This record gives sequence, structure tokens and C-alpha cells, in this order.
Amino acid sequence: MKSEIEIFVQFDFKGETRSPAMIINLDQQMEQQGHLSPFIPALAKAGDIGPYSYEYEVMESVPVVVKRAEGAAVSFVVDEQFDVRGFEMHWRQQREFQKIEEIAQQYLSSEQLEQLPQWRNALVAAYQLGKGTS
Repeated sequence: MKSEIEIFVQFDFKGETRSPAMIINLDQQMEQQGHLSPFIPALAKAGDIGPYSYEYEVMESVPVVVKRAEGAAVSFVVDEQFDVRGFEMHWRQQREFQKIEEIAQQYLSSEQLEQLPQWRNALVAAYQLGKGTS
């Protein structure tokens, strides 16, 4: 299942309530950029709000609200706020685990991996050592 969020901001500007919204495919952004782009500039673009306007400044003063989340993103929404850094770390970790699983399956059967979870732990530890993060 893809990780996706629907976000919006709601604010008043010149007596009019504005609420630009958009859907963000988080997996796609992470795969393409390696990180998530800031939400406010994207929402401004979606709402046809110029980055050098007073309206943009007003929009920046209100929190970005998560209306809906799917996939892994669900775990990173608390009180309608999205934990960007937490999601990015989780996404990278899951990609590392997938790579480790692919390598493990070249040398071990699925049954061996299920019966001996310490193999996976050993491979993760070796991977972390290779990255210099252990």
C-alpha cells in the first residue's frame, strides 16, 4: 500500500476563507528526492498563492492539517499533524530492510528466514556496521 497524505491549511485573507489542499504521494517523493519537500510551498502553488505575497505569509502562520493518511503515513499523524522526520527515518529503514531481505533470499530460503529471525538481525547489524552507524 502506498504512503499518502491529504493536507490542507485554512486561513482568512481579506475577508475570505482560503483552504488550499493537496494529496502527496510520500513514497514517490522519497524515491525521487530522498526526503519530503516542505508542505507550505506546495500548498501555496496548489492554491495559486505567490511565494512573495502577504497571503503566503498569513498561510505560513497556520498549521498544516492532515485530513487523511494511508499506508505507513498513518502511524506518523498525531492530532492532525504529520511527523515528517519520523516518516523519513521509517521510510529509509524500511528500504534498507527490503534490500537486506533481497540479499538474504539469495542465500537462504524463506522458511529459514522465518525460523531463524536472528539471521535477519545479523544481516541488519552487518549492514549498519558497513554504513558506520552501529
